[in-house]
Amino acid sequence: MFRRLREIWRLHFARSETRSKAWRETVLKKCRQMQIQVYRPHVNWPHDDQFREISSRWDIRGVPQDRRFFLLATGRAARSIPGDTAECGARHGTSSYFLLNGLACSEKEHHIFDSFEGVSAPTAEDSSKQGDCVWNAGDLRAEQESTKHNLREF
Repeated sequence: MFRRLREIWRLHFARSETRSKAWRETVLKKCRQMQIQVYRPHVNWPHDDQFREISSRWDIRGVPQDRRFFLLATGRAARSIPGDTAECGARHGTSSYFLLNGLACSEKEHHIFDSFEGVSAPTAEDSSKQGDCVWNAGDLRAEQESTKHNLREF
């Protein structure tokens, strides 16, 4: 059955570019139905050699790849801007790691501000109308020494 479908697919979409586009549209439609985000083919971060190399050295999860690339690109763009940089709420240091790699200079100082105690206890303003809250006191806690270790090359 699948062999026959594949033959029909190839006959209907004779050119490989047409097949690729049709396949992508089919996959995107299914992903939208499942509420899954798929990146567009025009994004360049999966093809950036420096980004791939830096990402291979950082194995801590939590910050999505597109956001990591944005931080790297922001660091690159900020190289010629005078002044230092700072991050508020560093957790494991992922954002600082990609920003500092983008800056690639020792002239700027990078400051990190974090209590390393996690988020504070939610208040009524942080809750939904039903009274639900998505976090608890201490969520996103990290060890300061671990973050220092993660950023030791800087």
